[in-house]
Amino acid sequence: VLRRLAARAHLAGIVGVNVGANKDSSDRIADYVKLIETFAPVASYFTVNVSSPNTPGLRNLQQSAALDELLAACDAARDKTPLFLKIAPDLDRAGVEGAIRAAMDNRIDALIVSNMRS
Repeated sequence: VLRRLAARAHLAGIVGVNVGANKDSSDRIADYVKLIETFAPVASYFTVNVSSPNTPGLRNLQQSAALDELLAACDAARDKTPLFLKIAPDLDRAGVEGAIRAAMDNRIDALIVSNMRS
């Protein structure tokens, strides 16, 4: 993917890179950071995805302390690239408020608050 994005870098347009963790990762935060560092040269913005229902345990990163730690690491890795946070659409009010607080505390540029359901 990186090679393909680099090959089209001369073209106009916005490239959003959705980053997440591998399901069997021993250090999920390191996965996000590595992806941000790797794709920084070709990304217009990054989406930190903690909402995927297909990755077991990923939504645990939406809990307050874990989310704050993740976003702080992603913020440090991003340089000047805008950073969006994608949260699950079924968070309760306290979860949404915690995510907003963590996003504001860690200079997140935007929230994505919905997944397409079929």
